[in-house]
Amino acid sequence: MSVPPDIVIYVDDGVPEGGPEPDMASLGDDDVRGGTPPPRRSGSAGRLGAVLAVGAVLIFGFGVAVGSHAHGTEVAGTPVAATTLSGAAVSTGSPSGPGPGTSSSTDSGGSGTGGGTETFDTAPNTSSDPAPGAQAPPVMAWDMCEQQEPVGAVTGAQPLPTGADLSLITGVDARLVDPASAPKQVPLLDEAARAAREYVAELVGSAGHYIARVSSCANPGVSRLVEITGSAGAYSMSPIKATIPAEAQLGGLLAGGTTPWAELYQGTQVSDGANSTMRASLLALDGSSRVVALPPAFYPVGAYRNLVVGILQPFTSTPAPIPTGDIIQVFDVTKGSIVGQLGSYVGRYVMGDGYLLWEPQCETPCEIHRYDIASGKGAVVGPAPDIGNEDLVRWAAVSPDGKRVAMVVPQGNVTRSADGGYQIEGSSASSVVVLDVETGTTSVAHGVDLPMSFTSVEFSPDSKWLVVALATRSGGAVVAYDARMRGPYLVASLPDVAGWGIPLAVLPN
Repeated sequence: MSVPPDIVIYVDDGVPEGGPEPDMASLGDDDVRGGTPPPRRSGSAGRLGAVLAVGAVLIFGFGVAVGSHAHGTEVAGTPVAATTLSGAAVSTGSPSGPGPGTSSSTDSGGSGTGGGTETFDTAPNTSSDPAPGAQAPPVMAWDMCEQQEPVGAVTGAQPLPTGADLSLITGVDARLVDPASAPKQVPLLDEAARAAREYVAELVGSAGHYIARVSSCANPGVSRLVEITGSAGAYSMSPIKATIPAEAQLGGLLAGGTTPWAELYQGTQVSDGANSTMRASLLALDGSSRVVALPPAFYPVGAYRNLVVGILQPFTSTPAPIPTGDIIQVFDVTKGSIVGQLGSYVGRYVMGDGYLLWEPQCETPCEIHRYDIASGKGAVVGPAPDIGNEDLVRWAAVSPDGKRVAMVVPQGNVTRSADGGYQIEGSSASSVVVLDVETGTTSVAHGVDLPMSFTSVEFSPDSKWLVVALATRSGGAVVAYDARMRGPYLVASLPDVAGWGIPLAVLPN
């Protein structure tokens, strides 16, 4: 299952913040390890995932387009004709040259078939070397909305092995990529939408049913929602009608539960030293538009059956020292109440199909725990990795068999500054590192330099492939690694990207 996206509010208000600090003595202990919470690192690695984009803006000094959402209106998509692999490839445009621009070219698939290896998007950063103790500036390129975004690079890419059972939906035009069929790439977003410079900003789901949020370059803060359904290489888009209540702001999407959900946020942000009154709720995307209120300071990160997993963020705007880290809670939609909770502050976590893998907030690497969402039971499954730059490590994906976790790790040396921020010396890129949760051993996904953590990382449903999608100077690239981490194998070259991430869903076999 794909990892739920970090919470992002697509308006000027910023990232939501939670309510008062919980009383640790009153917390339940659903994990079998139990006991007193371990010593905590300074800073919250769990909450860090939700604010990493903001931190990158401060580090790099580049802007992000935001807009206001149209409240009290229907967020509904225009019907899109069903598209199958028998359709013809279409022309697409991409920025070219040193500044914004477009050029038409025929998309022939770009799946990396053929012999030899391929090296692309490896032009060096032409800026001068950073001074000692400084961070190298990121490599920037123009996206389809004529915004400059940080990009990464792929080196030594090889053709995908013949017979590889791997297909996916990816890119801002939601293109269906099936290397075993021809044509290899078919955009599901129709020509009218692409001509209007609309793009898929978010894609979540599993098992042949996916929910996507479509935005536009002209107004990225206003979205329409669509569902993508199909099987056996034949997928199509259809609109979702969902009424946004007045004064509510649309956040991310949640899939994996009995009902697909959209996150809504209402209230005000932190002001004059007071706690935030921003409140999260869920909007059903099953056609009913029913709204389910969530507890104060609870922010959802994933769904499973009738349960929603979220974090209780103990955050205040006062300067007084407070415990750091997040508390994982489980909310039952049918009961309207919290039914499960971990007894420790969580440093890093990632949600899989029916379970949560997590590491406590420790001074040194400790154990990795597996929490069964439905039963509320937990167990230690192996040692946590001892890797550098732990304060900025992000657990990005877990394999469906629960044996591997893909992490995004900064390449530079990360130190914590006196004001509580972070300073990175050296590279501005990140790498993907795969952890075997039972042995604690790690493997690096060689050949990809990510633009910090702005990337998509997914495992295939059969756990055989790790897929990474990243923005590059020529648009974007999707590469794969097999179970032994051999690769990178080039799956698709993308002509366009928008914003900081590339939508990606690896399809069932």
